[in-house]
Amino acid sequence: MELFIDDIPEEGMTIEVDSEHDAWIQEILTEYAGDHACGEDHATLALTVLNCEDNIDLRGELKMHLHLTCDRCLEPYDDTRCMKIHMVFSPNPDSKSRARNFDEYTTEGEGQEGLEFSYYDGDRIDVGDMIREHVLLDRPAKNLCHEECAGSVKSAEKTSIRSHVLVHLKPQIPNGRP
Repeated sequence: MELFIDDIPEEGMTIEVDSEHDAWIQEILTEYAGDHACGEDHATLALTVLNCEDNIDLRGELKMHLHLTCDRCLEPYDDTRCMKIHMVFSPNPDSKSRARNFDEYTTEGEGQEGLEFSYYDGDRIDVGDMIREHVLLDRPAKNLCHEECAGSVKSAEKTSIRSHVLVHLKPQIPNGRP
């Protein structure tokens, strides 16, 4: 999804996106869920966009409702994840556009903790790429139904089968080394 700088009104604008109606966010959601993706997964994105002297401030929240499978116990579970998004884009100082210091329009006390900053070239910003990056960096290494999940008989059987194959391969390797 591209955001054209000149289309941002002086008072700012709100962008609302839903995975049922916007294919690009559905693709990001599917990539996030990976092998666990299903048609019932859903995402909504709400962004407030401000343009202050060519510095673009994006703030909002992405909510994802996912139907996943636990990597330990292999049982299905539902998960809701919310991500806060705050990104400031300034014109690339190497381009002909004039770059301004974004400190001029951040509210006092807000600070830049957690703030992400990037440059843009031309007259547009690819918001889809920025959201995709946030989503994929937030993805956990393992999907767990809960932190204390110890696994189940199904996952133990799967591990046992893998171990059985490896044990039978070892005698075929001379001196136990490749």
